[in-house]
Formats: sequence, structure tokens, C-alpha cells
Amino acid sequence: MRSLPELANLDPFGEQAMTSGEHDLSDDLVAYYRQVLITHTTKPEVGACVVCSIPRCPDWLHAFDTLAAAGQVMTASPTAWEPFRPRPRRKR
Repeated sequence: MRSLPELANLDPFGEQAMTSGEHDLSDDLVAYYRQVLITHTTKPEVGACVVCSIPRCPDWLHAFDTLAAAGQVMTASPTAWEPFRPRPRRKR
């Protein structure tokens, strides 16, 4: 039987959880995972990965989870945030 501290680092399937341990990624790995996000993006017309042709592509999910766990942004140059500007109402 496993101790409580050991169980804290396991996911529901008994495997090592992604949130345990160190999550420092080299610059090369960060660039690689960002490229995976671009390559395995979901095509809106079919709702599936453009490479794998399946929804919720495991490669994309792994890259996203790894970057998120390491505290990295998903793109090398995030798009500039623009504040919300409501459109003027049309007269009826």
C-alpha cells in the first residue's frame, strides 16, 4: 500500500501526475511544444486535428499541458490585447 505523500503525486490512473516535480523546460523544448500546438491545431470545419483527424488530439493536449505546467505562454509572441469597445447601437 502506498503512503499518502506518494499518492498525492499520482493521477486517477495511478500514473505520475504532470503537476509533480520540476517543470523547467529548455528554450528548445518550449519552441518545440509551441510548434506542436500550431501543427496539431483543430480545424473548425471538422472539429478535429488537421494532422490526426481526431477531436482532442493527444499531441496537442500534451503540448498544451506541458507548457501550462511549466508556466509558459502558448505562443512565442502573444497577440496584443485590445480592450473591449462596444459597437454603437443602430437606430431602428
